Amino acid sequence: MVTYRDLQREYQTYEIYPKNLPIDDVDQSLTESEIIEYRKRMGMVNLTIKISNKH
Repeated sequence: MVTYRDLQREYQTYEIYPKNLPIDDVDQSLTESEIIEYRKRMGMVNLTIKISNKH
């Protein structure tokens, strides 16, 4: 079982997607597609940070 809290810990972030997620849902089990969506989103965020750090 993977929750948003696990993903937040993994990415060391407080970002939650989707934004309108009630706070008590951070401990709910996620579906495979929700996990993929989150990883994709965090990957894009990390990419942006890496690019901006190069300048």
